[in-house]
Amino acid sequence: MKIEQIIIQSMIGKFEEMRTRMLKAVNQLNEEQLNWRPNDESNSIANIAVHIQGNYKQRIIHGILGHPDERDREAEFDSSVYLKPDEIVTIINEIFDGVADSLQKLAPEDLLKPSYIRSRQVTVYELYNQCSTHYSEHLGQILYLAKMFLNDAYETTSVPRRKEAR
Repeated sequence: MKIEQIIIQSMIGKFEEMRTRMLKAVNQLNEEQLNWRPNDESNSIANIAVHIQGNYKQRIIHGILGHPDERDREAEFDSSVYLKPDEIVTIINEIFDGVADSLQKLAPEDLLKPSYIRSRQVTVYELYNQCSTHYSEHLGQILYLAKMFLNDAYETTSVPRRKEAR
């Protein structure tokens, strides 16, 4: 297997891991928790899902697949964003299904093709890498909020910590 194929398969696995962990956290929370904002400068999990969706549409749909860029980034953070739990799950699945599908259709030589995002030239590989980093940052925010809301009732999305003897 060539290094390009290894990179593509590795990215598919990483994005799938992010999806699984996001969904495990989101599915533990109720509608109020998913839409709660700590303050005006912070985002709810609903905002984060809409923001990742906007990023996906701009980076993957536009930047890699060549469709028009119709992103409204400011609207992603609007305090009026309010979603039901099933809407958030649908958005998360749409994002990660789309990323996986685009990666599976990618020819290894396409990783180094140029793309333009916000008037800046990057490679297709860089776009996927940026998305992976960006989505991981937001996954951390979602996990933190879920742990904050649920405390001891939170079910880990990763390797469980050992319980300390008391």
